Amino acid sequence: MADEPPAAPAPSAGEPLRAAPHQHAAPHQHAAPHQDPTPALLAHVEAPREGADVTLTSGRRYEITAGGAADRLVIRGRRGEVVLRIEVTDAGPVLSFSGAELELSGARRIALAAPEVEVRADHALTLASGGSLHEHVTGDRHATIGGTARTEAAAVAVQASEGHVEVLAMRKIALDAERIGLNDNPTPEPFPWSRLARDAEDD
Repeated sequence: MADEPPAAPAPSAGEPLRAAPHQHAAPHQHAAPHQDPTPALLAHVEAPREGADVTLTSGRRYEITAGGAADRLVIRGRRGEVVLRIEVTDAGPVLSFSGAELELSGARRIALAAPEVEVRADHALTLASGGSLHEHVTGDRHATIGGTARTEAAAVAVQASEGHVEVLAMRKIALDAERIGLNDNPTPEPFPWSRLARDAEDD
């Protein structure tokens, strides 16, 4: 049988008990002092700029310029021509387009509203409606035509609700019809589609 290691001597009578030796704990480590994260956050904030130019791989160039009266965004095409110009003022944005074609398409409705609306074409202007066309003019309507004015419809009706109907020609006035009636209706009434007829129905 192998020799066993001698046991620790028992404490004698009257000798105080001693705790078994143990390893000393690591000295207390002090936490790092609290640091203000504000400087680190501000490092990621870009300072305001007076302008910037960006050229994309497509060849188009975006120019941004700040101004006191308006900020301007200009988009140039590959050849340097201005395709879109946007000016942002305190009153709102001002858009200027330049291109071969400009198309606006709406699935339901497109509305233009402003104190003044101007539509100008250097060559031809076409208005086409798949349904009806209604014009509501509160003031006067004055059309100046340099060429010939033509009106073609299934029927033509003209009504002066308050004044006269005057026709003036520098040459002849020709009236050709199967029958021409003067004072043909002894009790004339407003056309049913006119404002006078609608006002009479409301009364």
